[in-house]
Amino acid sequence: MTATPDVHADPKVPTRQGYWCECVAYFLEAGNPYVAHLGGHATPSPWTAVMWLAQRAGHIADQLDHPSARPVRAWLEDGREHAHAVARLGRREPYAFVICTGQLRFTLSASPTAIDRYA
Repeated sequence: MTATPDVHADPKVPTRQGYWCECVAYFLEAGNPYVAHLGGHATPSPWTAVMWLAQRAGHIADQLDHPSARPVRAWLEDGREHAHAVARLGRREPYAFVICTGQLRFTLSASPTAIDRYA
């Protein structure tokens, strides 16, 4: 059996394995949900992916009231969870952290991907 080449890949553009990180907000108002893409970033390693997620989580926590920010601050200080996230990403598995506050949800995620070396 012969592998079929990816007809969409440009062979002149080298790629490397990396991670796509993003932050998305969901407002769950009845009958009128709203989704906002708050940012995305390509990173070269599992560790840098988790650091990007932590930076975004810190920005979100800074904007929440104290009770809502408490679980986010706990996640930011949880080295074991960060090690778990790095391990998952190192196995090429996705990782996500969800922040819930009332009708608002923030999803911070990192997924393995191929990255254009020139991007």
